Amino acid sequence: MPMAPLSDHKTYYEIAQMLNNGTLLKNGAGYCDYVAMFPHVLGYPLVLSAVFRIFGAGVAAAQNFNIVLAVCSEFAVWRSARRLAGRAGGLFSLCAAAFWPSQILYNNFVASEYPFTFLLLCCVWLFVASLQDYDGSTLHPWHCFLELAGMGALLAFAGVIRPLAVIFLVS
Repeated sequence: MPMAPLSDHKTYYEIAQMLNNGTLLKNGAGYCDYVAMFPHVLGYPLVLSAVFRIFGAGVAAAQNFNIVLAVCSEFAVWRSARRLAGRAGGLFSLCAAAFWPSQILYNNFVASEYPFTFLLLCCVWLFVASLQDYDGSTLHPWHCFLELAGMGALLAFAGVIRPLAVIFLVS
């Protein structure tokens, strides 16, 4: 179905197009004031403008990007659950997460939920890996430190997209 962005989704889409064209400061007078008051709104359009530069600007490119991130999120769920509960637990979690309603319903939107969810699930995967990898015999202790540092970097990047991730970063 054809889709036209509305509400926050319209704001994300238009700011991403302005960033892609380099016209946010010239033609985006209302958006400049909005971004100055709410700087967190600039995070997802920055990612989206990079997608637009690579694949071309359009709602379809944003939706396809969200689909790719949804599939990658499923991979992170599967890897985390497999490490925690074995093969059967991983497959069950994969099936449950694939048919989660938000995975299906948000596909019609240009929404920041997909990159945010993807980054948080990758952080969960790194956290589980860091706890299970360090047994003192197979891997160097710095490996665990690098996984946790990577998790912090991903949480900081997720905090750019949605400020809620900063709470996870602090904890």
